[in-house]
Amino acid sequence: MAGFSCSLVSQAQDYLNAQHFSAEQLQHATHLVWATGGGMVPEAEIQKYLAQGTVFA
Repeated sequence: MAGFSCSLVSQAQDYLNAQHFSAEQLQHATHLVWATGGGMVPEAEIQKYLAQGTVFA
């Protein structure tokens, strides 16, 4: 699948801590990839995703 080549571990500890995830919860987390290419996502929603993504950049 284009754009998703491997599993990544989030380095955004502030975000994870704010969500109150325990180490055990994170060990059992399931990561999903939305693989539609985004063609069905409204433009306003895409802009929200991009803005939120800058937190992790």
